[in-house]
Amino acid sequence: MVRVVIKGFMVDTVSEMPVVLLKEQCSNKTIPLFAGPFETGAIILELKGIKPIRPVAHDLIALMFKKHKMHMKCLEIYDVFDGLFFSRIKYKKGFKRYTMETKPGDGLALAIRLHAPIYMDESVILKIGDFNIKETDTDKNVTAVNDEFLFLNSDNYSGFIM
Repeated sequence: MVRVVIKGFMVDTVSEMPVVLLKEQCSNKTIPLFAGPFETGAIILELKGIKPIRPVAHDLIALMFKKHKMHMKCLEIYDVFDGLFFSRIKYKKGFKRYTMETKPGDGLALAIRLHAPIYMDESVILKIGDFNIKETDTDKNVTAVNDEFLFLNSDNYSGFIM
């Protein structure tokens, strides 16, 4: 497993779905991961430090972890098939260890709230390949990538382009 961090976000112009950009911590390889709009929104809220008046579902789960003295060890993104990523959270309570399947977007939203590391299996990185971002239109604060994605790089988003 290779440790990855959230680098930024894009929008797939074909499906108009958000894409979370993950970067290998020890290299410049970037891996795009499709996530749902609600999960992506929850990730962005946490990264920007925005606290909604009422907590979102990921906030409630994180509060349950803390209240019941559970510790999230990590999120593992362990496989990809036909563009669909598979992931699991590993956590513990006392001496007991647990594993639970989760959608990657939900796992990411929870991992950043609980300050848990994010890992990706090397085989997933090889299947996806490196994803190079090239700026093509800085005047519009959007970068086209492979004519399929828009990389959001305006000042409004600069707080979560890492």
